[in-house]
Amino acid sequence: MILTSCGKRFIPVGRLEIERDIFDPLIRENLRGISTWQLVAEAQNIQQQVEDWEAIQSVGGMVEEELRQAMRYTGLIAAEVKRRSQFDVSAKAQAASIEIRALKELCVGHDFLDVMGHYLEVSVFGREYKFKCPIHGDDHPSGVLHPLEGKWHCFGCGRGGDVFDGLMFFGRLTFREAAALIGKLYGFRVGRGGE
Repeated sequence: MILTSCGKRFIPVGRLEIERDIFDPLIRENLRGISTWQLVAEAQNIQQQVEDWEAIQSVGGMVEEELRQAMRYTGLIAAEVKRRSQFDVSAKAQAASIEIRALKELCVGHDFLDVMGHYLEVSVFGREYKFKCPIHGDDHPSGVLHPLEGKWHCFGCGRGGDVFDGLMFFGRLTFREAAALIGKLYGFRVGRGGE
C-alpha cells in the first residue's frame, strides 16, 4: 500500500476498498489545502507511479486496484487545477469590471465634459450641453451631453452611451485604449488593479 500525502492527512492508495463517495471528498478537501505548484508536482509523481504500475501489469503483475486508485487520484488533481484556473479567470474578470465601473463613476460632471470635449465641439444652451457631431457633419448641434449621468446621445446618428462609448465612437479608440486614456487622466494604470 502507498500512502500519498495531501496537506496534513495521509490517504491510503492501494488494495483497500474505499468507496468512491467517501474517498473522493476527502481527497478534494485535502487538495484544496495545498498550493497549485504542489498539485502539479503531485500529479507528476502519481503519473510516474501509473507508468510503473502499467509496466508491472504488462508483465503479468496484479496491480489493477493500485492503477485504478492512482488514475482516479490523477483525475481529482486535474479537476482541482481546472477549478482553480476557472476561479482565477473569474476573479480577474470581476476585478476588471470593478475597475471599469470605478472609471465610469470618476468620469462624470466636469470631468465628463473635459474628456468628451477633446473630440467634440461642446456648446452650452441654458442648462444643456450640446455638441455638433463630427461623424455626420451637421452645422447645428445634434447631440446632447448629460454630464451628471456621464451619458451622451446624438440624435442625428441615433447613437449614445457612456464615456467609453463616446471615446470609441468619436475618438476611434478601442475599449482598452479608451480605458487607458481615462485611467491616465486619473493617474493610475488600468489592468493592474488600480495601482
